[in-house]
Amino acid sequence: MANTPLISYQSFNTTAIAEGAITITKPTGLAVGDGMFVFLAFSTSDTTPTPSGWTVVRNNSADFNASTDGAIFYKIATSGDVAASNFSFDVTDTVGQLTGTLVRISGVDQSSPFESVSVATQTANTTSRSHTVSVTPTNSTSIIMAFCSHQEQGALGPYSSTGSPTWTELSEQVAFSNNRVSVVYAPYTGTTTITNFSFTVAQSAPGDTSDVILFVVKTGVNSTDSNTFEEKSPTFFTQSGIADSIDSTSFTEVSPEFFTQNGRIKTITNWANETKPSTDWTNETI
Repeated sequence: MANTPLISYQSFNTTAIAEGAITITKPTGLAVGDGMFVFLAFSTSDTTPTPSGWTVVRNNSADFNASTDGAIFYKIATSGDVAASNFSFDVTDTVGQLTGTLVRISGVDQSSPFESVSVATQTANTTSRSHTVSVTPTNSTSIIMAFCSHQEQGALGPYSSTGSPTWTELSEQVAFSNNRVSVVYAPYTGTTTITNFSFTVAQSAPGDTSDVILFVVKTGVNSTDSNTFEEKSPTFFTQSGIADSIDSTSFTEVSPEFFTQNGRIKTITNWANETKPSTDWTNETI
């Protein structure tokens, strides 16, 4: 039977300000080893450097083709992060409103928590927006995240994609110049490539652009796979009981590997053989 997936969305916080550095309250329940992903949206006139201690997922001014740029960074939570109350992110801000969403996900791969980033845009006069993407999870249990943008102020969603995961919106905000941005996620089981991501918009006009940055949050353990055990077939010997002999019986040594439930080998202590003295029996005449 499959194990319970170890990766899961936990909590988020979001905020928006007029100008300057943006400060976001720590997500509830943050623990050491959790993955933190921050999604920032700001004017195309502005830039944001990679924050100290964080790693860039995506920070390219060409990703969002309207008047709003987007950037995504991640960090594996430390004890100092758990003790903090909030997190601040600097933007070289000259114009407009900044928005930010900070997401906490547990069970992420500690060394490489994200993969398979795909960016897509559509320019059209339609409320049904369709984006050609290519996102392929390595592990059979993952979380897919999407950072969406549309060149209008109207609401976004619902969301859908190939692979049919259930998408949930975490935040939706009006960014610079009435552009709308949102952060959504979906638990995903399998390694089939997602090739299309779509959402609806409440309003549209000729030349409107919509954009999406899609990526995979990797699990630390491929938890839906079955554990594999090594089969051992030792040879058993009967006690021969030959008179006037004290030959020792030989046994086949078997050293199996033991596995914990997450599929990792557990080191065990091997027992050493101890030699026992034998006694010669003397026949007694009756």
